Amino acid sequence: MLPGLDDGAPDWDESIAMAALAACDGIRGVIATPHQLGRYRNNVAPGIRQLTAEFNQRLAAAQINLQVLPGGDVRIEDDLLSEIRADRVLTLGDHGRHVLLELPHELYFPLQPVLETLSRAGLVGILSHPERNRGIQSDPRCLRKLVSAGCLMQVTAGSFLGQFGSAALQLSEQMLNNGWIHLIASDGH
Repeated sequence: MLPGLDDGAPDWDESIAMAALAACDGIRGVIATPHQLGRYRNNVAPGIRQLTAEFNQRLAAAQINLQVLPGGDVRIEDDLLSEIRADRVLTLGDHGRHVLLELPHELYFPLQPVLETLSRAGLVGILSHPERNRGIQSDPRCLRKLVSAGCLMQVTAGSFLGQFGSAALQLSEQMLNNGWIHLIASDGH
């Protein structure tokens, strides 16, 4: 939703329009989650906080009843925890509790070490759009282990509509039937 950061809204007009639609649907709060780390290393916490504050001011001026909190969709990297501690990467809502984790779309790698590192630091991992990951699609059994280890799952709403292909649709339905979905996202970032 924050303008110009990645594949979300390109400008303030689009950000305001997205917020107005959300408010009309009865949504009163959202967490903006621009991508962080990977090729989005320049999307750092202070800048996201500043844009979020400006966005909330613009929403108030436009009389749109929606509160936006800062967050990030964070590419999993070796230095993730140090980036959080250095205040370059955000937790969801900037509350210091949950980290939205993004895998590359084309492959899966074991997340237990990352989840354990986060857990020791008092953080909970939320895996972003696992239903769209080709590695998980080919062997979804890993999801049971992740959920059992305390990892939460966030599925993209469009996956239930087939917007990301039949494999993502099938896996999102399987996840729903198994009770493995904890959050549903718009993919508006």
